[in-house]
Amino acid sequence: MSREKVRIDQASLTFGDLADIEDVLGLALSDVFEKSQSKGMAALVWVTVRRTDPTFTYEQALQYGPGDVENVEPDPEAQRANDGATQLRSLASGDSTPVT
Repeated sequence: MSREKVRIDQASLTFGDLADIEDVLGLALSDVFEKSQSKGMAALVWVTVRRTDPTFTYEQALQYGPGDVENVEPDPEAQRANDGATQLRSLASGDSTPVT
């Protein structure tokens, strides 16, 4: 079966994606790759592909293999921009804005 490689950018995962992985595997995220690397990789494929194909299922992701996946390295510039060095101040409304 020929298919396009799935480019997995772990830095782009949302908390919702991570919670969905925990739900589908019945494991805490900290245990996912310790218990089953293959199921963990399938879950990463699932949450990545479903962004463009909401009907894509975890069961379909299990049909993928290591040759179908490309891990995307984080962009060093984006990491520097999001290094946590920017201070936030709380406003009365609960919003946060960077301190300049």
